[in-house]
Amino acid sequence: MTNTTTHTKPLKPKLRFKEFEGEWEEKKFGDLVNSISSGKIKPGSEGEFLVYGSTGVIGKSNQFTHEGEYILIARVGANAGRINRVSGKYAVTDNTLIIDSKKNILNNCFTEGFLEKFNLNRLIFGSGQPLITGGLLKGIKINLPTLPEQQKIANFLTAIDNKIQQLQRKKELLETYKKGVMQQLFSQQLRFKPDESVIASSHCESLLRGTKQTRRGKLEAISSKEAQFPDWEEKKLGELCNITTGKLDANAMVENGQYRFYTCAKNYFNIDNFEFDTNALIISGNGANVGYIHHYKGKFNAYQRTYVLDEFVQDIFYMKYFLDKFLYKRIFREKKDGNTPYIVMTTLTDMKILIPTIDEQQKIASYLSAIDSKIANVASATLSHQQFKKGLLQQLFV
Repeated sequence: MTNTTTHTKPLKPKLRFKEFEGEWEEKKFGDLVNSISSGKIKPGSEGEFLVYGSTGVIGKSNQFTHEGEYILIARVGANAGRINRVSGKYAVTDNTLIIDSKKNILNNCFTEGFLEKFNLNRLIFGSGQPLITGGLLKGIKINLPTLPEQQKIANFLTAIDNKIQQLQRKKELLETYKKGVMQQLFSQQLRFKPDESVIASSHCESLLRGTKQTRRGKLEAISSKEAQFPDWEEKKLGELCNITTGKLDANAMVENGQYRFYTCAKNYFNIDNFEFDTNALIISGNGANVGYIHHYKGKFNAYQRTYVLDEFVQDIFYMKYFLDKFLYKRIFREKKDGNTPYIVMTTLTDMKILIPTIDEQQKIASYLSAIDSKIANVASATLSHQQFKKGLLQQLFV
């Protein structure tokens, strides 16, 4: 007779703090919680307490249903399985599950990390209305270290989460700052001197306070009364560029095609033939991304409801920023009640554009482009930290 031995994988994480040893224990999640229940509050627009739903904070209420720290799980809909750890006094809607952990056994932050690694999408069922239930959550098997080791892992993950949140907040502030700058620049409340190089320094907020920066890293911002550039002119967009549309169906894309193919999506696809070889702004003409603007220089093709603007007599980057600021409002002013917003040719050709001199256009475009670069850098750093955390979750948990 041949003896066979079954080797089980040891319940130890790949990455571990040196003061801990020994194997983790496999537990059933339902044995580690007091309850998993749904909320009951309907959100309103007023009240002292925040109301949480499947996407986070969705309203307010005059009463709170929970106090302390709990993990919330979106129960139903497109966001089913989304995790949100909250604390304080708040209320919860009926499309959200509340996990009440046994605090002497299970650390909430550790649990949040485990559930992120586990990927709750594995439990979701239902094609029409995706759903996740408390019963499914209770059936999950979780490998558990001691409470001190849970806390150590939780502290580490919290530090990473704090950094991610700081970066996300920095991106939000930069985006808000950019909107404010664009409002002041295009309303001519803020002008640049002709003889100064414009550099977007790290002290962006100084512009909104009216301080001056010069070519040594500061922006020279002066009032319209002090401006030395000529007054701006008003012209129709159709006078400033050539405007046409693509000719292809939206499904004309080819996987691994040689050229870019622009539809009304925010991303581009590929195709094997090109219709345009130019420096252009490409504008989505309908759909969820109506008014979205790409800039591309080179060979490409386009969907028949996508507008291609080229042969500009003005700075193309200035034109893009001006359209980014004002086109969306124009589209919705023209929208008929009950209709989906869309662009017609006259939406673009008859749109009034404020035109400074080329030099001033370039200063405006350069400054806004520098802010965009800062936003992109912060977004990239955020993504890197999120990927770093994702990799850590695979190693810190069993």
